[in-house]
Amino acid sequence: ETTGLFESAGFRNTLVGLLTNRERQIAIYLKEAFEGWLTNDDWGLISMLVHRTPQEMELIRNEYTKVHGRDLIADIRKDCKGDYEKALVALVAPRARTYAKGIKATAKGWIVSTNKSGLIALLTHKDMLMNSIRVEFQKESKGGTHLIQFLRRECSGELERALVNIAEYTPPASYTASNAV
Repeated sequence: ETTGLFESAGFRNTLVGLLTNRERQIAIYLKEAFEGWLTNDDWGLISMLVHRTPQEMELIRNEYTKVHGRDLIADIRKDCKGDYEKALVALVAPRARTYAKGIKATAKGWIVSTNKSGLIALLTHKDMLMNSIRVEFQKESKGGTHLIQFLRRECSGELERALVNIAEYTPPASYTASNAV
């Protein structure tokens, strides 16, 4: 029996990795990153999750569930904390849900008024997602508050009218936006 480069375990593992589809390989690596030696492989998690389209992220989440029998967001919440956890969840969660949570977070508190520039940034240029944002916002709100009700409560005057018009917009079925987020 001979031994050499082509018979080594490292070579076989590399070859299997190259032949495995991309989403499965990412799902496998994400679990390994969570189980890093003494701590998470933070840079590995970040590099695997950034710069992914919503479609790619959905495939990765589905593949992660198939391979590991667990939800990727649940594992992020279990193994990461603070703003880092929130950022990773925002990368992985459906975009409309992330926008809805962001809109909700702009609401005024006891001391600070509503973050109006945040509302503008989160609502503009989202034509293709607006239906989903409205649905996700209602799911995220206590008591099932509609996005339009929220905007009318948090804003006034011309800003209220403008943001309500944006939030009520539903693009025609034939509309496609090449830069839809």
